[in-house]
Amino acid sequence: MAGWVTLIGDSLDVPARLEKFQSIFSVQGVPRLIVREIEHKFQKAITLAWGWGKGGFADLYVAEDDNYAVVLHGCITGLGRFGAIQTDQQDVADRILKLWQRNKQGIIDELNGSFSGLIYDKKRDRVDIFVDRFASRPVWYTEEDKGIIAGNFPSAIAALKSGPLKLNPAGLWSLLHTGRQVGNQGLYEGLYCLMAGQRLAKGKNGAVKVEQWWSRKYEPREGVSLREWGELIAESLRQSASRYKKTCSNPYLFLSGGLDSRVAAAAIGSPVVGISLCT
Repeated sequence: MAGWVTLIGDSLDVPARLEKFQSIFSVQGVPRLIVREIEHKFQKAITLAWGWGKGGFADLYVAEDDNYAVVLHGCITGLGRFGAIQTDQQDVADRILKLWQRNKQGIIDELNGSFSGLIYDKKRDRVDIFVDRFASRPVWYTEEDKGIIAGNFPSAIAALKSGPLKLNPAGLWSLLHTGRQVGNQGLYEGLYCLMAGQRLAKGKNGAVKVEQWWSRKYEPREGVSLREWGELIAESLRQSASRYKKTCSNPYLFLSGGLDSRVAAAAIGSPVVGISLCT
């Protein structure tokens, strides 16, 4: 298990926050908590990669120069109109950094895969945080002292806040009774997640704006038989698996145990490692 979190603001007080984070997340009986600080080349922003043990920080890639920084978590399988990608995800991060300098938000609109990410833009004093079309890699965020704390685990953000977070009664009720969150809210008050196809932008005036960079649009297809639908779905799965295997030499697949999981496993083929949870 590994994660990332970023702190953006004028008075970050990182040492105190980090000490609190490590005291909460250091658990007896598990490998030692490892935290890597990624101090960007300009002020007001720091990213932390964390995990237990020496296995590294899975699926986290950083690229930056004097004016921009890109942090990606997950797997980018395509860049749309910007062309094909290489198998190395670090190369993808480096390429997105160069594309951002010329295309800005236009590059986010073209990304495909299972990912979350953030892009710092020093020239415009702006940060963009985004999730993929299905929010398969979650991003949670909270505002504090005209700044933002964002990451892929809400508990990590809660541990890094300068003060305690209150419980969200609606979120608590929903988690206990349905196992799901209410909209973009979760267990903690003032802590929100980005929904599918959303991005968050924080500009010079300090205002946080959440917008859709992609929305689903459905158009009915009449006169298609069940057999034709099956072939269309199978072909889409094969194409998706092919793109994923080009960027990941040793894929892991989370299996619920249902028919859809077995079909997905068949599409990816060998080698694949299946992970399943049972209660």
